[in-house]
Amino acid sequence: MNKYKQAFLKVEFLALFTWLFFTLFIDFFLVPTTFRTLGTPAIAGPLAIKFFAFFNILEFSIGMILVITEIVYKNRARYNYHVGIVALLFIIAAAYLFYISPQIVKYGSLMESTSIDSNMLKSYIDNHQFFHKLYVKIDSVKLLLLMALALVSFRNTKIELKQKLKKDDL
Repeated sequence: MNKYKQAFLKVEFLALFTWLFFTLFIDFFLVPTTFRTLGTPAIAGPLAIKFFAFFNILEFSIGMILVITEIVYKNRARYNYHVGIVALLFIIAAAYLFYISPQIVKYGSLMESTSIDSNMLKSYIDNHQFFHKLYVKIDSVKLLLLMALALVSFRNTKIELKQKLKKDDL
């Protein structure tokens, strides 16, 4: 394995575990703590949206890095399932950044700017809840995909390093 491919494997490994770490940190610590501490969704919601807006950009960037490393690396033994998982993760990150999160922000803003007795308020609340629940469900799938890819990447990296050591011994 040449030095460039080793470097790409390290970048892929670091990017993948960074994405996994931040997903776990935000989903299971930062956002729940924000809502517990600030109490009401009206106060905590906009702050959580800011966390996710930043994280969506980070996810999309990491997704691009993973796609690039998969294209450059092209190890046929792992290419098929890795590329599929990486592509799906990248599509999820793009959907969050360019569609789902903006819809949550849009309907959240409309809810805040609409009077309580307005007929449109219920529609805005329903749409906001739909996109929020969609985000949460897709995030569960994303988390499972990240964990699966992390385990497979860890195993493959270990196997490839053993193969390299055997070649170096010969």
